Amino acid sequence: MIPCALGAILLSIGMAWAGAIGPDDPHSRAATGFPGAYLQTVRLSLTDEPAYGSRFLDALTLHVRSIAALKTPVAVSVYLEEAITRGVRLKQLRENLGRETLSPPQAAALLAANAIYRPDLIHQVIDGLEAVQSGLGRRSAALFHSAKGNGDKTTIKALRSAGARRPRLAVSNAGQNWAELFDLGVRPQHEDRTKRDARDADHQSPRLTLPPRP
Repeated sequence: MIPCALGAILLSIGMAWAGAIGPDDPHSRAATGFPGAYLQTVRLSLTDEPAYGSRFLDALTLHVRSIAALKTPVAVSVYLEEAITRGVRLKQLRENLGRETLSPPQAAALLAANAIYRPDLIHQVIDGLEAVQSGLGRRSAALFHSAKGNGDKTTIKALRSAGARRPRLAVSNAGQNWAELFDLGVRPQHEDRTKRDARDADHQSPRLTLPPRP
């Protein structure tokens, strides 16, 4: 079954993110919605387990390799749902995010889902990870950027884009089913298309206009 709720925690927070990665970045302290809840869960997990960061990166390495080998977006979605939930109901996962710890494999899988299905949020989360623990965000980005395999090319491209400073904003069709997990209620469910297109355009990198030839 393709997840219907595993999108709800991300779909909502279109907070603009700019500036250097690191603990001095004021944006990382102001993260809200999914980014804020996810980062708080990572903080709690690091406090609970000193080796959590290392285990998180090991798990993310495995997830990136596994995802890059899957042939279809549906297979990727099913894989991520199983990796994130691990017997926990999606509703319960959503309610507990930011309040309880997550195992390294679950948290890493959730970051990968963020990268694939909400690329407009991933750099905010990666910057926040770097602020929480030095090297955690940068190494996560490097793992995404190095993704390669014989799997679905669109998914691999999304992972690689997540490792760049400015992610692509396209969301795959399979990712539409993840809307509920990544939506914490900030963005309206039915948004006017014109407004949505205008907002997304604001997030795109500015185009360089060359002066006319003399």
